[in-house]
Amino acid sequence: TELTLVECGSSQGLWALPWIRLASRMSEPTDRRVRAVAFEGSPSMESARTFWSQQSLEYLQADNGFDFVLAGTNWQFDWRQRAVVAQRGPVYFPKIDVRTDNGASAAYEAGATDVRGHPVEYEQVHGVVLEDVVEEFGRIAFLHVDIQGAELGLLETGGFKSVRGNADVIMLGCHSRGAEQLAIEAMPELGYALIAEEPVRFRGRGKPTLLVDGEQLWITRRAHAQSMEMGLVLPEE
Repeated sequence: TELTLVECGSSQGLWALPWIRLASRMSEPTDRRVRAVAFEGSPSMESARTFWSQQSLEYLQADNGFDFVLAGTNWQFDWRQRAVVAQRGPVYFPKIDVRTDNGASAAYEAGATDVRGHPVEYEQVHGVVLEDVVEEFGRIAFLHVDIQGAELGLLETGGFKSVRGNADVIMLGCHSRGAEQLAIEAMPELGYALIAEEPVRFRGRGKPTLLVDGEQLWITRRAHAQSMEMGLVLPEE
């Protein structure tokens, strides 16, 4: 059997480390294969492709204080230079280096600035929807969606409907109050329970700027029961 984790907006892979740690534990003692799939729209990801590998992730984990090892697990690392968006087709992504800048997102038109107001140049990349991801990889154990504001479009268009019954655990990065509220309204209807969250935070007077991304952890009832048996999630009071 195979356990699949998918990162939408993977950057260099650092944010996947907690997921990979959990996947390593869940693969024991059968040593079943774990497939780690990265979706990243940034044009610079071609040069950073080597970051999505076991060797690179082992370096990242040591450099960032993680104390687990990947050795002993049957890993397969897949990489896609694709932007996960609300409507499939050509989109534009800022020409930034994801090794130093993780705040850019895809746009349907190439302007002079990105969503943060930073002056950038754009390059056309291929945009896919979550339905495409599910169709290619089937059952997903862990789905991390952190696409720097584009999650609002996914929620507004019902983009998460395709993951119902196909993704056990979803970590959703939220970059606006609107995205948080839409997720809280939509995800329970798809059979997910909110296990933990960290609200988005802003700072500044006048027009506030994003200070800390929000995170929501959603899990199916079946996955919740399995996790509690393993001691990975505290039971609800």
